[in-house]
Amino acid sequence: MGGDYDSTADAVMVMDAGGIIQTVNSAFSQVTGYPREAVLGKNPNILSSGYHDRAF
Repeated sequence: MGGDYDSTADAVMVMDAGGIIQTVNSAFSQVTGYPREAVLGKNPNILSSGYHDRAF
């Protein structure tokens, strides 16, 4: 993955200029429950639960 992303306990998501997920670290997978392979190449809106309104 590169960098020190995997050595931090904080969830990290890296997107390109178009807003597409390029990489995530292990903490991201632990926090969200999404494995890295399930989110790569996707838009971050996949993380929306639908439980909150847009203002949230």
